[in-house]
Amino acid sequence: MHLPLRLRPRAYKLRATLLVLCALTLAMGHSRALGEDTQRSERWRLTREDDGIRSWERASPQQPLPSYRARTMFDASVWEALAILDDVDRACEWTAHCAEMRRVQTLSEREVLVYARMDAPWPVRDRDATVRVQVVYGDVGELIVHIRGESAPAPTGHKAVVHMPRFIAHYRFQTRGERVEVEYQLELDPGGALPDWLKGLVAKQLAHDTLARLRDRVRWARDASTYRVRAQQLEAQAHNSGYRDDLRKGPSLATRAR
Repeated sequence: MHLPLRLRPRAYKLRATLLVLCALTLAMGHSRALGEDTQRSERWRLTREDDGIRSWERASPQQPLPSYRARTMFDASVWEALAILDDVDRACEWTAHCAEMRRVQTLSEREVLVYARMDAPWPVRDRDATVRVQVVYGDVGELIVHIRGESAPAPTGHKAVVHMPRFIAHYRFQTRGERVEVEYQLELDPGGALPDWLKGLVAKQLAHDTLARLRDRVRWARDASTYRVRAQQLEAQAHNSGYRDDLRKGPSLATRAR
């Protein structure tokens, strides 16, 4: 039995509407699935746990390489560790893959420009970056050292050096009684004609090795009392700027959102 001719256009319209609704439903489901996949891919994933140091990585669609994070505990104060970071001219004595590091300009009491050159094995060329280092007082008992690469490299005279297009990192210190919980996080693009797997391997090792070497340096400095006076100066400076260290209120780094 055929429908009257005058009803057919309405039937076609209904059928077209149903098809559009089905397509939209499928698209929304696909979009939701992509969003969930993106969220899963951007979560921190534990990749290494040894020598008292835990390491994570987090992939992001917006970055060619993952971000890397490492955490450990130091038997020292925040100020002893900060005094070591403050001594830029001796940083290559303990920093992983450091060929050169020097202070370019002091911008303020808590902000400096630093030039750093990373040593690379032959035939890979060395990498360098001019970074802005800023000390920020966070929550109670917390101190953060932000490090961000500048767009233009400082003149160095090293013609065979590749300037790193991306270098973003931070140290986060949280006081825990007589100890300090330390986090180092890094987003790095070494630049140049290197395969991504090699770039990622360098950055992943750098996060772990940086904390391991800083911890060893802190132990050495404490035994030798090398930075005792500078640590006291930095502590007084911080308290004069409103830094608070009521340890009962300081949250653990491990309880922060990852």
